[in-house]
Amino acid sequence: MQAKYICSAILSAFIAVGASAQPKTAAAPAKADPAILACVAKNKALDAEVDKMMVDGKKAGNVSPTEDVEYKRIEALIKGKREKLAKDGFSLADCQSMTASYEKEKGLISKMVADKKTIVTKELMACVTKNKALDAEIDKMMVDGKKAGNVSPTEEVEYKRIEALINGKREKLAKDGFSLAECQSMTASYEKEKGLISKMVADKKTIVTKELMACVTKNKALDTEVDKMMAEARKAGNISKGEESTFVRMENWLKDARTKMAKDGFSLADCQTMTKAYESEKAAVTKMAADQKSATAALDACWKAGADASNKNRADMKAATDAKKITPDETAKFKASQENIAKIHNANKAAGYTLAMCTDLGKVIAEETKNVAQWVK
Repeated sequence: MQAKYICSAILSAFIAVGASAQPKTAAAPAKADPAILACVAKNKALDAEVDKMMVDGKKAGNVSPTEDVEYKRIEALIKGKREKLAKDGFSLADCQSMTASYEKEKGLISKMVADKKTIVTKELMACVTKNKALDAEIDKMMVDGKKAGNVSPTEEVEYKRIEALINGKREKLAKDGFSLAECQSMTASYEKEKGLISKMVADKKTIVTKELMACVTKNKALDTEVDKMMAEARKAGNISKGEESTFVRMENWLKDARTKMAKDGFSLADCQTMTKAYESEKAAVTKMAADQKSATAALDACWKAGADASNKNRADMKAATDAKKITPDETAKFKASQENIAKIHNANKAAGYTLAMCTDLGKVIAEETKNVAQWVK
């Protein structure tokens, strides 16, 4: 403690001497109480010890910003109490109260520093060594995986996220110190990361077997067969615009899947999934060609029936007109009907004739046939 720690008896004596106005012999100053002097000495020692602990703790980086703020708050309280007592004087009880404050502060500072100290044991050193080895192993796995092109951009992002978490935890422990339990927690984090990285890389490796090679050969044959079927169907005019779009969409999906597998590698299960996709495409193309063939035949028959009916109507109307059986109103109605049929027919051709379109036009022609039958009687 500073020289500020003086007893009230000494202060009272000084005040009494300074205040005496009468010419009489001053009383001898009272001697300080030995108990107070001992208490003051103890407090000075405690104050110096606490200050040194804090200085050493800060120097070693063992005091966090929050703890530093708390230390300054406690110091301010003690300083205020000390200054008040130095001004007002104090008793043994006051001094002992200060002692209690210093001891409480010492306990807090001891805990601040002790919480940051790592108690080194064989088990802890073994754990630290294991973690270093795991960290190095994971880094090498990732470097090798990236070099081989086996790590996708999404996996790269995930790896960096995990590394950032582990690095943050590692840096905190390096600064604050850690226990065996905390080190083992880091081990668990490294092992979890290793498992994820192993999967990232393993998922991209192709394990070549006889079964896989047989599957690849089958898929190539299916791909060639489907392409040939589609080329022949196109040449024969058996593929509609809608079917062509469907085929292109299926081909693009297969192409993307093929490209991805060529880059990343694939398993037998992946190859078999591709087989199912090729077989599904083959079935779709087979149906496209077969449906179009039957539809073309039906459409041809519909066109012929419509053309025959329309030609017969024109012939019947000409014969009736020559026989003067047709009125001008009936002639105008027939002309309008013929123009409407031609308009519908041309619109259907522009849109890509379908059997449904032809059938609808056939109904219009049938209505005309019914009217002509009435007019030519």
